[in-house]
Amino acid sequence: GPKRIICEGPKKQVMWFILTLLFASLVFWQWSVLIQTYLSWEVSVTLSIGFKTMEFPAVTICNASPFRYSKVKHLLEDLDDLMKAAQQTILTLDSGPNNVNY
Repeated sequence: GPKRIICEGPKKQVMWFILTLLFASLVFWQWSVLIQTYLSWEVSVTLSIGFKTMEFPAVTICNASPFRYSKVKHLLEDLDDLMKAAQQTILTLDSGPNNVNY
């Protein structure tokens, strides 16, 4: 378009100028829609909950902890024992051709 605006006659210059302006404006409009869509996406936030002991006198208005550590401690110990057994099994596997890969 810009080359034709300079090289053509007066009537064609106006036509090419209008066409170039029209399509350039469509490109800029599409870019603006793309940028607005990108900026309108919501942001996700990751929240982690940690446990710590509080010194007396401590005031707690709301404990947001989903579970009590004392209630799930035995489950975590069972999980640790299971993981140790799985690691031991993996480490003691023979790599011979007749052995089954667990």
